Amino acid sequence: MTSAAAFLLALWGVTDVVHAAGPSPAGELRVVGTLDQVRGQVERVRAADGQAVAGTAYMPLFEGDVLRLGASASTLIVLDDGTVLKMDGPAEMKLEALRLSRQAAEREFGFRVRLGRLLAAVQKWKGSSKFSVKTPVMTIAIRGTDFAVDVETDTKVGVFEGEVAVQSATETGTSSGAEQVLAQDQEATSSAGGEVAVQRFLSAAMEKERRRMQIVRDYAERVRKRLAERDSYLQEQIQKQGQKIKDWEERRRKTLEHLHEPR
Repeated sequence: MTSAAAFLLALWGVTDVVHAAGPSPAGELRVVGTLDQVRGQVERVRAADGQAVAGTAYMPLFEGDVLRLGASASTLIVLDDGTVLKMDGPAEMKLEALRLSRQAAEREFGFRVRLGRLLAAVQKWKGSSKFSVKTPVMTIAIRGTDFAVDVETDTKVGVFEGEVAVQSATETGTSSGAEQVLAQDQEATSSAGGEVAVQRFLSAAMEKERRRMQIVRDYAERVRKRLAERDSYLQEQIQKQGQKIKDWEERRRKTLEHLHEPR
């Protein structure tokens, strides 16, 4: 299997459109992304109606959704190509693009991170691929990478494998300044109104994130193995979780009906 790249994105500071990966064997549209290992206060703000709902394992994600994490909260985002992202709160991220077509060999993933930490094990892709992360002060184009991003008052990016291209950006997301390429074991920092500063080594903080990255890689490898064995794996997990929720709601309904029965 094609190996993945890894990066850490560290960020400090500041209509439900379904793009599916194509029909499943049953003829249903595939969900491109889902949550897993949800810990603490995690909520999904639905693009369709703006309603905030509590995040749960294997909750489907759609383009335009916003994820918000409270302090000390964390979750994994699992994508149908085998890419895995880990978010740590406090954090907020919008899923700007979730588009995947195996038949056309096309992939477009875009994330806008306003606040928080993000670790990503990105699956390499044979075909057309656009994978980007935007923050209030930086635009990051991923080229098959394991990386970390940390956003607070500034944005820090560390590359653990592969490479990323970085540019300074405005609050509205407009890129500015010269594009710079970060290779493995390099790091960049950008703050509001400033240029991207690149250093050819990882800071102690990024070295710590590299160690955490191994957990994300291990999880991603398990997901990729299951997808290689059965490409409907992720869809099956989503359906199972959905059925569990339906069963729970039915039991709750019957319990309430029983409580209100005349005595």
